[in-house]
Amino acid sequence: TMQFLPVTQTLNVINNGCDTLMISSITSNSPQFTILAPFTYLVPGASGAVTVRFQSSTVGSFSGLISILNNDVDTTVCLNAITYPAPDVNAAPNSVTTNLPACGATTTQTFNVENQGGTDLTYSVSGLPSWASATNTGDTVAPGTSQTVTLTFNSGTLAGGTYTANINVVSNDPLTPIITVACTLIVGGNPCMTFTQTS
Repeated sequence: TMQFLPVTQTLNVINNGCDTLMISSITSNSPQFTILAPFTYLVPGASGAVTVRFQSSTVGSFSGLISILNNDVDTTVCLNAITYPAPDVNAAPNSVTTNLPACGATTTQTFNVENQGGTDLTYSVSGLPSWASATNTGDTVAPGTSQTVTLTFNSGTLAGGTYTANINVVSNDPLTPIITVACTLIVGGNPCMTFTQTS
C-alpha cells in the first residue's frame, strides 16, 4: 500500500463447536496494525469479523502478530505489509500576479506542478475564475519531475481594479491532496472608448 494511506482487511473468527466461544482479547503486537473486534463471545455456529487496519508513515516491509486469547485454543495470526513511497505535490511559484489594461487585453503566466515524492503524481486543476484559462489542467508527473501549467489572463470587460482567485491543484498526494495557487489580476482603470460616424 502507499505510504501514509490506511488499508483494512477483515479476518473472520468462527465458532465451529457446540459451546460458546469466549474471547478474552484480540490484540496486535505492532503499532502499524490496529484491531477492531466488537465482540467478546460467539455462540455455536456464529462468526465475528475482526478488522485489521494498517498504516505507516515510513516506507518498507512490516510484520506483526494478532493474538486471540479464548477458552478454546489461543491463536496467533501472522500479519505482513509493504509500503511504497507516496507522491509529494508542490506548486512553484504558489502565487502569480499580472497587470493588464482594460478592454480585452491578455497575457500569460506559468507555474509548475512538481512531484517531490517517490511515485507517480496525478493532478487536476480546478477553480479557474472567469478571467483566466489554463493549459495542462490534468496530467501524470513522474517522481522528481514537473509539469508546467500556463495561465492566460484576459481583462475582457472587467472594470478597473484588483481581482483575486485561488486555483486548486487536486492530486493523489495523501498528505496534501489539495494545494492552491493564488492568482491576482490587476486591471487598469482606462476606459474603453469607441467611435461611430454619423452623417
